[in-house]
Amino acid sequence: MQKIIREDIERICEEELPWHTLGNKRILVTGSSGFLGTYIVLSLMECNRRYNTDITVHALCRSKEKAYAKFKECWDNSHLQFIFQDVCEDIDDKYKSDLIIHAASPANPYIIQKQPYDVVKANVFGYSRLLEKAREWGTKELILFSSSAVYGYSAPQSGVDEDYREPIDFTQVKDVYCLSKQMCEMMTVCFEKTGDVEVKVLRPFVVYGPGDDLTNKKAMTDFLNDCLAGRNIVLKSKGDAIRSYIYIGDAIRAFYYILLKGYRGAYNISSEKNVYSIREVVRFFCECSGDIEIEYLIGNEDYLNNRTQVMIGKNNKIRELGWSEKINLKEGIARTINWGKGISGKKEGLYE
Repeated sequence: MQKIIREDIERICEEELPWHTLGNKRILVTGSSGFLGTYIVLSLMECNRRYNTDITVHALCRSKEKAYAKFKECWDNSHLQFIFQDVCEDIDDKYKSDLIIHAASPANPYIIQKQPYDVVKANVFGYSRLLEKAREWGTKELILFSSSAVYGYSAPQSGVDEDYREPIDFTQVKDVYCLSKQMCEMMTVCFEKTGDVEVKVLRPFVVYGPGDDLTNKKAMTDFLNDCLAGRNIVLKSKGDAIRSYIYIGDAIRAFYYILLKGYRGAYNISSEKNVYSIREVVRFFCECSGDIEIEYLIGNEDYLNNRTQVMIGKNNKIRELGWSEKINLKEGIARTINWGKGISGKKEGLYE
């Protein structure tokens, strides 16, 4: 495991949380080789090592090659069982689980615009399958990773709490990700009316850091790629859009506070401290890199166009559980760049 990611995983598991409540649990993690899912699986394995919790993780992902790159060091661990399939396919009952963590979702802006129906299938049909499995298996708890996208496009400068509502245009294909996440939340509400599964809904804002897919065309990974290549960062807008940015380690710590100390309902995973415009974020990348600058070239690519100028999340609910943020944006970007330099050019993938 790459050094910086190992440090993050160890810090996550050092939290004073009731880890023992996960003892002997069977946990299904969808999207297990994705950005969030990987950190969850690795931290569950570390939890076993540190606290002897005897957790069995059923890690669902599509690519064996990608999974091996990320989980090479625990590949033969009997507590980690891989399921190589699409989330929309039926899951064998031998993977019956006490807890389901649904982190599978296409978040690549290019895919959202060019292959929108794939987004519907993964988010809506895949989640429907999981809900039915939860009912069949008698699963006690389910975690749904939703998104801050459910809040729409007109969020106030003061930030949004979990009760904020704003309509989204259901006739625009660009809104398929937002609407499919809203649909998952509605499915959750309906499902809880007829079942005994406790569902917690997590709404991450901009999560960034080591381990993200460098090909996913998200702004933060594009900036990182520029830094690693030593080329100036080209902004295709004025960079005025403002977001809450939260480091991956802090986001996964928040996840565990919600899982182990929270109650059913929705939770923002966001920062109220690290709120910046894209232009300011790029300046941090340039400062941490030391030898690149910002250039401006206004583009017209559809997948880059975003109507949301402000998206700031209030995090009162997770702070009330005892969580606090540890990594500021500049430090997080520096850690991400150092991770990128550490894996640059290595065939084995993101974690060697």
